[in-house]
Amino acid sequence: MENTKNEKATLHNSLYLIGAVMGAIIAFVSSGATLSLVTGAIGGLIFASIFVKFVIPHKPSDR
Repeated sequence: MENTKNEKATLHNSLYLIGAVMGAIIAFVSSGATLSLVTGAIGGLIFASIFVKFVIPHKPSDR
């Protein structure tokens, strides 16, 4: 049981990281400004937190 908690935490942490990195990359490519890296990372974190809190818990399990 404890192993599944650790796996879920690892999945959530990696989703936050992916959201921040992808948000920063997309914002930088679209605008070209260095400040957009920070704002894109913040936007990516916000989007990832919404995804983790609302979308993933309602996904039906296949097991």
